[in-house]
Amino acid sequence: MVIISLVGPRTVGKTTIGKELSNISDYKFINLDQFMSKKLKSYGGIFGYVNKFSWNKYFKLVNTVLKDLIKKYKTKNIVLDLGGGTTASRFSASKENAKFIRKISNVFLILPTKSKKENLEIIFKREYLRNKKGSNTWAEGWSKKKFDKAIKEHYNLRVPKFKEHADYIVYTKYKSPKQIAKSILKLVK
Repeated sequence: MVIISLVGPRTVGKTTIGKELSNISDYKFINLDQFMSKKLKSYGGIFGYVNKFSWNKYFKLVNTVLKDLIKKYKTKNIVLDLGGGTTASRFSASKENAKFIRKISNVFLILPTKSKKENLEIIFKREYLRNKKGSNTWAEGWSKKKFDKAIKEHYNLRVPKFKEHADYIVYTKYKSPKQIAKSILKLVK
């Protein structure tokens, strides 16, 4: 069993790359945010659960769910698309998740480029488009200024933590999802 974990800020392509990895190999693709949203549907999804309990309790639940998923798919290769807070938030349970993921998998940090400034510009554009389409529930109704500030704060908090526990950093600009997926597979085989 080989596990690939994809980490990084929102909109950098983790889901697209994870699906491509699954398409060109025998890896089972698991989008953890989607999985958790379905699991917590009775609470109103992730945000409903967090509003009722807390982010730290949510990330503790994520740890249990990850361990259950690993047991369930113990004979399969897995690619995990991990939400940013899973391993890189300010909550103690997130730190526990980072240690666990590092121990059981090959961790790939996905970023568009080596340039922080360029990454922030790319992420802002992608997030802003998501927000305009109504698929950014965490930033609904925010001004552009508030939105920009939140993206910078998340990036500055999380990217150093991602780098701390990543085995590899993959820069995606000018590469197709298939090219990226193939280069990741070469690193884990």
